[in-house]
Amino acid sequence: MIDPPITKLRRARARVHRVLDRLEPLIAGYREKLARLEAEIKAIAPELDLPHRRREPNPDFARGELPRIAMDILRTAAGPMAVRDIAVKALARKGFTLPDRRTMKRTRL
Repeated sequence: MIDPPITKLRRARARVHRVLDRLEPLIAGYREKLARLEAEIKAIAPELDLPHRRREPNPDFARGELPRIAMDILRTAAGPMAVRDIAVKALARKGFTLPDRRTMKRTRL
């Protein structure tokens, strides 16, 4: 018998909860480690300014655009592809015919 869509969604939800339950203690441990490291840094050099973690947007792709393009490329591919090939095709869709090394690195991250 085929499961109704709601059953599949509930099972997927349960899987996500299990993954979150497994990862939350790990994240909490890293937060504690970060707090200890920052306290040690402040004890040694209180005048040192510790900048917050900053994420820079990709100048070539809008938010969420690169994953969408990559998934579209993978759906139309005949088989597995290397990350470099996906990046080259994604950049070609945006109009970069010969991307430089820096653009390739930004795209693959």
